[in-house]
Order: sequence, then structure tokens, then C-alpha cells
Amino acid sequence: METAQDPVGGRAETIRAFVGIGLPRTHRERLGGYLEACRAAAPDFRWVRAGNLHLTLRFLGPVDGARLEVLAASLRRLTIEPFALRLGGLGTFGRAAVVRVVWIGLVAGGTELARLAAAVEARCEEAGLPSEERPYNPHLTLARARQRRGARLPQLPPPPELEPWIGGAFGLYRSRPAPGGAAYTVLEEFAG
Repeated sequence: METAQDPVGGRAETIRAFVGIGLPRTHRERLGGYLEACRAAAPDFRWVRAGNLHLTLRFLGPVDGARLEVLAASLRRLTIEPFALRLGGLGTFGRAAVVRVVWIGLVAGGTELARLAAAVEARCEEAGLPSEERPYNPHLTLARARQRRGARLPQLPPPPELEPWIGGAFGLYRSRPAPGGAAYTVLEEFAG
């Protein structure tokens, strides 16, 4: 992984990053049409672009490049057995009728995903990143309410049924804010 240098002072730049598992291309394509239907039905939510769909293992936030390299070196040594993943039905985070996040849960692979997330969390702590306070809840984020307090969610169609796939490879991603939603770049992939 390359660390960009700040032209003034030679300091490494700060990178907004996360660790996650990307979805297979066919899954992203099938979910793309579904997301468009949801976007039309629920405009009070910012719907994820299909190309950005992923299962987050650990959101890192802004991290200096040197610390990110230390984390990447540690993640390179992480070994895991491949495991089956399968998406299930819709869920939400929020209170009562006011929804903040719309997501798809997992019907297979959640335990293994949580185990991998715990291993990534341990590597993050070893690299000097602050501990994640919230318990890990494996899910695929589809949308966030435009208003911070949340919004009412209309009835949505059920998501398409997708075939299971084998997980195990994961990546370190860079997230850059953009007008149409964040742009993600894989900084490095890890075979697991």
C-alpha cells in the first residue's frame, strides 16, 4: 500500500477508510435495479450506489497514512477459512416509525463474519486505533435517511433472492465524499 505524502512538511495524509467485504459483481448488478426502485419509492433516503455495496467489517474514519500502513501490514498476516455468505431480508435501524438506516441482513455467514470482524478489530487496536464501542451487527447497508433524526420509510418491495457466495477475502477501502455519494477505492485486498 502506498502512503501519499503531503507536499508541505512531508507528513502522510489522512485517509478516511474502512475494512470490508465486497459483493460479487452479479449481486451488485441485481441489487442495482432494486436500489433504483427503492430510490423512487423513498426519496427521503440516500440510497447506496450498487458499485459501493459491501459488508463493513470495521469503519475506521480518518486515519493517518502511516498508521493505516501499520494496520495493513497486520491484516496481511490475518488468516481465515473461506465461508458461505447469503443475504436475507430487509431490516432497519431507528426508533419506531422513524428510520435512520435501511439494510439487508444475512441468513448465512453472520457468525463467521462477526468472527472476522473481531479479528480485524483486534488488529485495529494493535495498530493504535480507538476501540469500536458498538457491538458488531453484520448487515449490508442500503440507505441512510437524509435527515439525521431519520425519516418515515414507505413500504418497499422485498429484495431479490441472491445466491450464496464464498467470503474470506476482504479489503481496506478509502472513502472519499462526493456529490452523488461517497466514492470507494480498494487500497489493498487480503486473501484471508
